Amino acid sequence: MDNKTQHTEKSIELRSEKVRNIVGQIPSLLIRQGILIIGLALLILVGVSAFIPYKKTLPIEVTIQRVPAIEKIHASTNGILLIDSFPKMVKAEQVVGKLLQNDTLLPIKAPTEGKLIWNVQNNDKVKKGDLLCLVVPQVATSIYGECEVNASQKAMLNKGQKVELLDDFGQQINGQISQIYLIPTRSNLFNVRVEISYHSIIATSLKGKVILQEKSVLRYFSKLLM
Repeated sequence: MDNKTQHTEKSIELRSEKVRNIVGQIPSLLIRQGILIIGLALLILVGVSAFIPYKKTLPIEVTIQRVPAIEKIHASTNGILLIDSFPKMVKAEQVVGKLLQNDTLLPIKAPTEGKLIWNVQNNDKVKKGDLLCLVVPQVATSIYGECEVNASQKAMLNKGQKVELLDDFGQQINGQISQIYLIPTRSNLFNVRVEISYHSIIATSLKGKVILQEKSVLRYFSKLLM
């Protein structure tokens, strides 16, 4: 039998119904293994989602109030800043630097006792009103935040809700809502007081969020599907 005839017979055999059934049939072992792999993947996904937190939040910007307040020292006139030393702690009325203006040296005094933080450097040219430094009282008897919300946002808030704030260095500062005032301001907004336990804040305002709800991803999506 020549090669052409053999090739024709093999082609006919491959096109037969029995051969097609054998070729098209997926082995049951592969099906069981595929179902097992998919089942395990779903089980792992469900297990992980039970521990991943989902937070519903409300963004806010908090103005920091501190007692005693942080004192700011501004330039009283245009001039060149002269700093003899850089003490970390200063006393009230202590001379911390001088402003040179038209051959006249004007002393810069600390208004209160506390930690001195400079905003400029020695020999910098400054303009009248520029912020030169801060004096942060060493001990704060009270520190809290205040923010304003509209009526619809106020309806979502409750005393005791957690607040997460971020400082300029990305550090998280925790707090909680302690008071929601019922009388609106002239802008028809409502004041909210946030208690803060971290007392080393030097910023005057911080951005953050109120945690309205906190639950696992699994519980959140299961509630949506119900």
